[in-house]
Amino acid sequence: MRDGATAGFRYFNFESAKNISVKIRGTGTGQMVVKDDRQGKVVAIVDVAPSDSWAEFSGALSIDAGKKPLYFTYEGEGYVDFMSFTLRH
Repeated sequence: MRDGATAGFRYFNFESAKNISVKIRGTGTGQMVVKDDRQGKVVAIVDVAPSDSWAEFSGALSIDAGKKPLYFTYEGEGYVDFMSFTLRH
């Protein structure tokens, strides 16, 4: 993913998740901005840094309860390979 690229995943039933982490690698220095809809509100911002191997970065998640998608937009320099994400309580 390069600056401005977005990946979306549907749907998740949110009740108590308070943290989100992303597993990435690449030259990217920036943020993964997570929204609750393609044009929705920002529910998390995860700072990322360059890594030659898969690395996990995490941030606080603030999302309303209910069934919602998640959209991840990379904002920064370089590129990231986005492998996965994890929701935690």
